[in-house]
This record gives sequence, C-alpha cells and structure tokens, in this order.
Amino acid sequence: MDAKDLQPLLEGKRWGVLVQQCQMFELRSASGKQAESQAVLQNAAMLMIGHMLRDDAKAAQFVWKRVPDPGRKAAPYLGSVWNLGRCLLLKDRKGFYGTVDSTKWPAPILPLVAALRAAVRERMTALIAKAYTSIAVTSAVALLGFGGAEDAKAYCTSLSWKIDGDLIYPNRSGQKTAAGAGGLQLPELGNMSKYMQDFEMK
Repeated sequence: MDAKDLQPLLEGKRWGVLVQQCQMFELRSASGKQAESQAVLQNAAMLMIGHMLRDDAKAAQFVWKRVPDPGRKAAPYLGSVWNLGRCLLLKDRKGFYGTVDSTKWPAPILPLVAALRAAVRERMTALIAKAYTSIAVTSAVALLGFGGAEDAKAYCTSLSWKIDGDLIYPNRSGQKTAAGAGGLQLPELGNMSKYMQDFEMK
C-alpha cells in the first residue's frame, strides 16, 4: 500500500478498511520468495498497527507470529512494531511511548505510528476522565505520553480540564453522576474499579 492509498484511510480513520486491505495483500503474497519481500514485510507492519488502531493488540500478536525469522531479521522495525502491541497488552504506557519515540521508523510506516500514538492518547484521555476526579500532573504525563508537565497541562487545558498546582481535574460534565448525596452507588463503584484496573502500569 503506497502513500496515496494510505492517506484517505488515515484522514477518515478507516482502520477496518486498512486491516482488510492488508489482509488481502497478505493472502495474495503468501508464497515462498514473496513472503520475505520488503513489500510483504511492510504490509505486516501496517497490519499489526491497523489491529492496534482498532484496539486489538492480540490480533497484532498473531500477525507477528506469522512473520518468519528471516523476515524479522530483514526488517528489524517489525520487532519495534510488535513491541508497541506487547506494551499495549501489558498496559506498559511508558514502554509504548518510549518505543514510539526511540525507534527510527521507515517513512511508509511513520504516519501509522503517529496515528496509533494519537489513538492511544485519546483512549487514555477518555479513561482518565472516567476513572479520576483528580490526577497528578506527573501521572498524566506518563499516561498521555508527553515529554513534560507543561505539554500535558496545555493539552488538558485544551480539554477544559482544571489545573490547580500539581493536580489536574478532568472535566466530567456530561457524565452521569450518582443520585442523591450518598455518593457513588454500588454499580458505579464496580465500574470505577474496572477503570482503575486499566491504569495498572508495569
């Protein structure tokens, strides 16, 4: 898939179409010599990232397992792509953002990696808003993948979140609140526990 074909999928966030096209290419190319060509290896990287963009790192793992050892040696960046998926499975946010920033990505892959980083940040933003009434700036930096506190504060300010010293208060307007003055009801406490588990960091 070249840049001309990829661009409209990126702009429309059509990750399902991206995965489908990569899978079709994989099936057409599933033969001896072609299986280790650069086009096929690049397609495997795109397919793994496509699955991750759909929040399905487990499917990306199956793609990684299908890449033969000679292909992994011929395209070392594939290991970095899979490390992104591994970090997502392990909820290792620091490892995920660190791999994104430290890897020299091939030009055809770079736009997809940037899209994945943005997608993960969006997911973390939504989870923070659900799981926290307040969060330390340092924790927000780690979960959202910013280089420093000021960048994280600027991002949170753009979301109309309140910042007071070293704490950030997510804007929870529009979310359902507990009825009455008795605090959270039991079902809501259960949901909160689930959200907090999503923030376990390795």
